[in-house]
Amino acid sequence: KNEKYLYSIADDGVQVFNESSVYTFAPHTLYANWTEIPPVIEIEHECNNIEHWLELSNDVVMPLSSGNYCLCDNLVMDQTIFISSGTVNLCLNGYNLSLKENMDSALIIIESGATLNLYDCKNTGKVTGGNQSSIASCIAVFGNLVMYGGIISENSGYNPPIGIQPDGQFTMYGGSISNNTVYQGGGVVAIEGKVTMYGGSISNNTASHDAGGILIQDGILSMYGGSISNNTAYQIGGGIILQGDSRFTLNKGTISDNYGSG
Repeated sequence: KNEKYLYSIADDGVQVFNESSVYTFAPHTLYANWTEIPPVIEIEHECNNIEHWLELSNDVVMPLSSGNYCLCDNLVMDQTIFISSGTVNLCLNGYNLSLKENMDSALIIIESGATLNLYDCKNTGKVTGGNQSSIASCIAVFGNLVMYGGIISENSGYNPPIGIQPDGQFTMYGGSISNNTVYQGGGVVAIEGKVTMYGGSISNNTASHDAGGILIQDGILSMYGGSISNNTAYQIGGGIILQGDSRFTLNKGTISDNYGSG
């Protein structure tokens, strides 16, 4: 194992502390450079207006058609939400979205070529899918997941809350992935996929094995903002683990107070 510590301070004062580490299983080049941040597009939506945003319920036929959906109450799904094509905008609207107990499936599956934009206009909505019997992630991404808001929390079991499959992409502008307890990858695992952070936080997650925050295998992790903090792994890589032919570019953001005991 190679262990590299980052001691960099950006012009605007953003720090990556030496207590935070990135573990690799093969020689890597770790980049810590600060460049101009691509603009973040602010997207407005009126999810309380039922005329324009449809209520998501168990009566909705899957796969979910392209369009705008919102929660009007806490919702326990008795089926997986399949997004097979097009773009789906989903606002939690302050409510909780979860999967029926003991279902061996992901809560949401985004197939190749499809996009899910996740919002929460009230900043209190939570997404919980995986449990002890689950063999799939809370959100399995073969296509594109863009997170502007919401809390992905209280997922437990073997697989990570968000699993990025080969050629899948996850972009995070806001919200949080927190308080999840899994075997490996407490926040996100990307296998031959791409993870980009402009904001939001991945924090207070626990992995009983490796990677309390993020695990990247033969993929790309880019940070233009946001934070990865207070994650714990009982083996190695409290914050981030890079495996195989992975690349990590840190332009801006905070990686701090993560703990790995290996």
